[in-house]
Amino acid sequence: MIPSSRKFTPKQVEDILLYFVSNLEGKVFYVYDTLSDEQWATLAGAYSRTHVGFRERLLQAIEEDDFEADEILQAIETARNKPATEHKNQEKARKFIQKWVQDYGHNSLKELSHVRVCIE
Repeated sequence: MIPSSRKFTPKQVEDILLYFVSNLEGKVFYVYDTLSDEQWATLAGAYSRTHVGFRERLLQAIEEDDFEADEILQAIETARNKPATEHKNQEKARKFIQKWVQDYGHNSLKELSHVRVCIE
């Protein structure tokens, strides 16, 4: 269920949430790397102390200006207009990982990755 908002239209709510999470339905979802580590820590701390779902808590944080809503909406618009650049960057990252981790066995780079998954 998509949370309702007093500050954003239903379409904006959907766009905002999909900028941060992999889906709007279901109890298992991936949290994209669009939150800084500091924002993630703040949000995870608040989320762990409430009965409110992660997506709803994220939207509340944005509405309460814990995160800059205007910057988020601008980032969403920028992401919409530059899909080719992201694909190019992903390809560059894939080649880097293949060269240093897979080909040369540089294990210290594996420690730099992390995945944020929520199971509610």
